[in-house]
Amino acid sequence: MKPLVTLRTVPRTVFVGAWCVAGFLVMMVGGSFTEALFSRVGYPGAGWGGVPVTFDLASKRAALDHLAAKGTLDLFGWVQVVDITIIIGTLLCFTALSVLAWRAQPPGGWLDRLGRRTTAAFVLAPIADAVENLTALVLIAGQPQPLSVLSLANSLATLAKAVLFIGGWVGLAGLLLATARRAAARFAR
Repeated sequence: MKPLVTLRTVPRTVFVGAWCVAGFLVMMVGGSFTEALFSRVGYPGAGWGGVPVTFDLASKRAALDHLAAKGTLDLFGWVQVVDITIIIGTLLCFTALSVLAWRAQPPGGWLDRLGRRTTAAFVLAPIADAVENLTALVLIAGQPQPLSVLSLANSLATLAKAVLFIGGWVGLAGLLLATARRAAARFAR
């Protein structure tokens, strides 16, 4: 007897949509846990979402020294490790969502190119986030003298992550608006 549902019988949209939902759940649950941990660290100048971007090695050293003095430097290291849940969740959720929005566009036009670039941004942003976390872990391990090259790599990864996510969200908004406009035009006929 053949199974009723196989990967061949499930439409690709449902499959990609399931990845989007799974990523959203991982991102929300892991993100809540990560943010709860991060709020206990007491990183100077940090707000919701993490550490402020700085290219000033002295201020990074001062911040890490401050955490070491407070006794929360190890906890800050664990935040970097647990943040993998947000990285995986954002990779799954936003990449799947951008693929769905991209595939809804007519092939070959500027919206198709925007969809490709938006999807690439949502693949690269979590990679930049992982690089940021890895370099932060090495900086934490290098206390009291973090390396300036690693500090620069950490700051560049943080900046790249922010730019890629913002670009991805703007591109995704454009794709969703174009899809809604086409759907409204079809509905009005």
